[in-house]
Amino acid sequence: MSTRCYVHSPFTESAHMKETKGLLMQFILQELFNLHKLIKIKKHKGGACKPPCSIACLREHCSLLYAAFPGQHNHIQPILYILFSMKDLLHRIQIRKSFPLRKIFFLLEPFLKECKNEPCLLFFLLSHQEDVVLLSHHKYLLSFFQDISPKGVSRIQEDLCDHFYARGFPYRIPQIKSLFLQLQSI
Repeated sequence: MSTRCYVHSPFTESAHMKETKGLLMQFILQELFNLHKLIKIKKHKGGACKPPCSIACLREHCSLLYAAFPGQHNHIQPILYILFSMKDLLHRIQIRKSFPLRKIFFLLEPFLKECKNEPCLLFFLLSHQEDVVLLSHHKYLLSFFQDISPKGVSRIQEDLCDHFYARGFPYRIPQIKSLFLQLQSI
């Protein structure tokens, strides 16, 4: 008797999509960061630029925004238009030496704000401060945290520390405090 193996991705359209918004955003941002680094390396080395699957993954993850954020269709369409309208993104990068990664990053902001209560996403953003700065500006992340927390950035720090302590990761607390210090010194 043969056995069939099924792989279920937490990113397939399902009733659980709303529970994985923050994780989906982390995957999208990671692919943006990977592409940005790849382009930077390509510009310095002048060679061929072939990402393993960053562009395809970015397209796939962004198309799942419809399921994760059903009320945000008007914010999703410009992102997908940018990603799907270009047939060969890498060829355009080689010719023009630019790519609208920054624009995509800023178009993702409404989704990031909707995930403001997702501690793992906030920790991800803190951990990737340098990447965020490269796609935005020096004070972007600090102003983003100020926008999503009327009680202040220190409240986000406290909430993150409490969250990771409660989940059994107390060793993250010094790292979180250090990342917030770094954030405020940029």
